Amino acid sequence: YQNACNAARRFEHVQVVDSLNLSSAQGLIVMEGAELAQDQTLDEVQIAQRLREIVPKVDGSFVLEDLEYLRKGGRIGRVASMLGSVLNLKPIISCDADGAYYVVSKARGRVKSIAETVALALKQVQGNAKYCIAVANGSAREEAAKLAQELRQRLPDAQLFLECEVSPALGVHTGPGLLGIGVQVMEG
Repeated sequence: YQNACNAARRFEHVQVVDSLNLSSAQGLIVMEGAELAQDQTLDEVQIAQRLREIVPKVDGSFVLEDLEYLRKGGRIGRVASMLGSVLNLKPIISCDADGAYYVVSKARGRVKSIAETVALALKQVQGNAKYCIAVANGSAREEAAKLAQELRQRLPDAQLFLECEVSPALGVHTGPGLLGIGVQVMEG
């Protein structure tokens, strides 16, 4: 983000918006920006302002197959990684209001952690008539397809439903087996 801000200073008509999120949740904000850019009555400042208003309405959570890659990347310590592996704990991770990782909850085992991640998404859309969903995976295509199918059945009124793979930049920290759900709650 800081590099983008530094680069933007060199150009006219460039605005930078911090999504305070990752992967699929970030993608929902990008899709909204692309749609806003089609509106000929809005300039880049107005589009950026609208995106900044959307950021708090977008959230994403993800679960990992293994904590080893977080340990190798320095995101968690060796003891936490070892305890998590021994106890088969799978943290559900999100980004806080400042864009920093935090553990939303923990579940024992892969199946329970995915179910908990789905429950978080369902809770986020509860009571909202309009919402968008994104499912991300990191070398977990089959599980992601099942997850997407479940979410399409449970959330059939999504205005937009995206499926994507995480970038190598994120995948290097999470390793294979990442599953994530991004949710954008919309007004109306």
